Amino acid sequence: FLLPGIGAQSKTGDLEADLRAVLENGFYQPEGNVIINVARAALYRSQNDDYAVKCMEYIVRLNSIINAWRASV
Repeated sequence: FLLPGIGAQSKTGDLEADLRAVLENGFYQPEGNVIINVARAALYRSQNDDYAVKCMEYIVRLNSIINAWRASV
């Protein structure tokens, strides 16, 4: 299940709130049937030469938040 509305598409801008909404609406299953796509939010972190570093920092932060959330449900 591809989950839109995270990252640049988010109405809240709060990843943890978005993940809670996924859980509360029954979209998350512990077997891992959700793919979270945040391409645009990651790709456009910077317009400068540090773009790759900023992109990776964002992805690492998101992975940390997502993994902590998964461990708590």
